[in-house]
Amino acid sequence: MRATLRGLLDPAVNPQGTLHGATILVVGGGAGADLPHWRALRGARLVVWEPQPNFADALRRNLNTHEGESVVIAAVAPVAGEITLRVLNNPRESGLQPPTRLLEYQPRLSYVCDLTVPAQTLTQAVEPLQLAHDMPHLLVLDAPGQAGAILQSDTLALQSFTWLALRVGSQSLYEEDIPGDEVCDLLQRAGFELVADDLDVLPPHREMLWRRSLLKVQVLQLQRQHGAAVADLAEARAELLLEKAQVVQVSDAMAQAKAEADKTANERQAHIDALARDKAQLSQARDAQTKLAAERQAQLESLTRDKAAAEKAAAERVAQIEQLNQAKAAVDKTAADRAAQVQQLTQARDEQAKLAGEQTELAAERQAQLESLKASSDALQSQLASARAETAAARTDATAAQANVTRVEQGSRSRIAELEDEIAQLRLRQRLLEEEMIKAEGQIELIKDVLLREPSL
Repeated sequence: MRATLRGLLDPAVNPQGTLHGATILVVGGGAGADLPHWRALRGARLVVWEPQPNFADALRRNLNTHEGESVVIAAVAPVAGEITLRVLNNPRESGLQPPTRLLEYQPRLSYVCDLTVPAQTLTQAVEPLQLAHDMPHLLVLDAPGQAGAILQSDTLALQSFTWLALRVGSQSLYEEDIPGDEVCDLLQRAGFELVADDLDVLPPHREMLWRRSLLKVQVLQLQRQHGAAVADLAEARAELLLEKAQVVQVSDAMAQAKAEADKTANERQAHIDALARDKAQLSQARDAQTKLAAERQAQLESLTRDKAAAEKAAAERVAQIEQLNQAKAAVDKTAADRAAQVQQLTQARDEQAKLAGEQTELAAERQAQLESLKASSDALQSQLASARAETAAARTDATAAQANVTRVEQGSRSRIAELEDEIAQLRLRQRLLEEEMIKAEGQIELIKDVLLREPSL
């Protein structure tokens, strides 16, 4: 690019004639064959990026570091990171992609080896330089097969340079290469205008000099601002429409939520009313059970009193039976005594019968005594029979009374057992009803608390 660089020394192209005070950034410096031409531009700083270490070493030996000249052993690529450089037997044509149509012009071009090198984007290469906007900085770009991609990915970084010296293919020479015409269109859209196009360069390459047009840059900036404003307006309009739709959705959702909340509140109120009715019914049932339990308790107490009275009457009957037994024993003793007397009198009568002849008067008297004794015996026999009848009646009454007492006692016990079972069941049901009442009251209080906590209510 020697002829292209000499164009910067032409006052017709560059009124200043040099790049005094500016920075020259060279991407793809090779072994430094153009170093005298870079120095002839009299820039304040010269920074050369070269990925091939042997070329970079040659450059470092020839650079005057104390005069602001430096070399960076790395490549500038569309994407930062480690890249593989395909080294060819013509080192100047080495690139990231394999050559395609370039082989038509250089058929002896062959692959030598792959070289892994670090790479940064153009923006990353420019940022550390801190280029002043009022200086005519120069970018020299010689990256076979990658110049168009580098410019396309870092268009904003180009705005830091006033001049651009570019070497590209007139057509696509590598895989994924951007042809020269498309690169020219890209630069024009970026605000640059073509100053020189070296026609002496052998095809299929083109070497061009571009200058940034402040007017075009301003127009492009205004266009970008206008486009950004239009995009912002469209985005704001879309956001407004979206917000409006969201407001409508939120309004509909709020209305639906309010309707659902009203429905839920009505359902819960109905549930509370139903629980209140159930509570009233449970209260009534509990009162009825309490009343029934009181009645059963009163019946039990009455039966207990009847049992006590029956037991008392049975005890009195037993006492009467004991008295009658004692009377019977006395009557039996009296009858035995009278029988003994009768036996004695009978013996006496037999003796008197033997002495009848001798003691007729005495016999008459004894006969009279005997008649009297017979009358007494008959009276005693009558009393004994009456006592025996009374004893039998007393025994019958005692037996009936005992049976009645037994029946009453058995009935009382059976009734008492039944009443005790019913009372136990009533107490169990009353306890269950009280537990249900407690649960119902707890549920009612819980539902009231939940309803009071509902924000929509």
